[in-house]
Amino acid sequence: MRKVEIIGKFFDNHSLSIINRKLAIGLSKENDIDVYINVLDSYDPQYNVSSTELKEIKKLTAKAMTEEPDIQIRHTYPPIWRWPVSDKTRVFQIQPWEYRKLPFEWQYKFETFVDKVITPSTWTANIYKEAGLRPDKVAVIPNGYDTKYFNTKNKNLSDKYTFVFVGNAQWRKGLDILLQIWSQVFKKEDNAKLIIKDNPAVYGDYQVVPQLVKLQYDTGCAEIEYIGNQLSEIDMSRIYKSSHVLVHPYRGEGFGMHVQEAMACGCFPLVTGDGPTDEFVRDDLCRIPPKAVVVKADDPKYMMMKPGDSLTTMGGHAIAAEPDIHDLAGKMRACYDRNITGRDYSRELFTWENVIERYAALINSVDMSEPTARILAQGWRTA
Repeated sequence: MRKVEIIGKFFDNHSLSIINRKLAIGLSKENDIDVYINVLDSYDPQYNVSSTELKEIKKLTAKAMTEEPDIQIRHTYPPIWRWPVSDKTRVFQIQPWEYRKLPFEWQYKFETFVDKVITPSTWTANIYKEAGLRPDKVAVIPNGYDTKYFNTKNKNLSDKYTFVFVGNAQWRKGLDILLQIWSQVFKKEDNAKLIIKDNPAVYGDYQVVPQLVKLQYDTGCAEIEYIGNQLSEIDMSRIYKSSHVLVHPYRGEGFGMHVQEAMACGCFPLVTGDGPTDEFVRDDLCRIPPKAVVVKADDPKYMMMKPGDSLTTMGGHAIAAEPDIHDLAGKMRACYDRNITGRDYSRELFTWENVIERYAALINSVDMSEPTARILAQGWRTA
């Protein structure tokens, strides 16, 4: 039986924590995998996490590890580079990346320290490979969605034609692009509505509400509803089931979990093309063509850096995708004019059951007789 330790946050509504919870609970039900978790945060009721999941995570938290794990799965940001206690422990790093250029340090650290880099999209995997990471180091395992909550049952569309944006006001999310379009294209006389689901408790308060009040007052645009509190998966599914279109004009994205969840609820997706969402948003009519733009890697406007971020030797710049604002405006108006709604996209999406199967297969494929990446790199340096 493989002993697996998962390291990261588990108790908030950030995608990292959601993935860690689903992964830990899912793998703990596999007969040939013994799961332990190393929790880097603490329970806070404001995050409205499922009581069933909390019970499972707390049970795993109380489980004491009596010997070093065969595999450590690390899913944190920034990455943790501390060596495991045992030289025999394999390190798997789950690491998405949103931009089209990789931090140079990551290529080196992944090559010499990590036994496998798991990334949720082929798009990101190709970014790693273009940066020089050995192809056999990279495994693509997408993120999933929970079919208990995200489905087309009891779909109840709003009387107003509703667009929903889920994310925050970070530059890479493209909320500024969406608000510019909204104020120009949709006016009070239109039977349209925009829902903005922000997450300031996790991503920080960007003072979105004053911007929205001013925008509506100055431009006379159609209704905007702001939601900034923490919502459960059930609550999020209700928003999706009431909405016609999920709009996400991102400049940088690693996968797009909420896009997949909205599609599972029957929302029509409008997203930036030529990115990771292409892997499950397969209709060209749903994709906004982008152009590549160069941004300063050390400017907090573009990248929200934290202590330990590996951005110091990116050559001073990163490459992002700027979605075509005119194309997006035209598509949003066409959706409204034609009353376009989504369909059942479930066959094109990835459930957590599918995802857990892939993780279990990868874990069980490891040859424990082979030396770890750290030992190989150490031998190379001393040869």
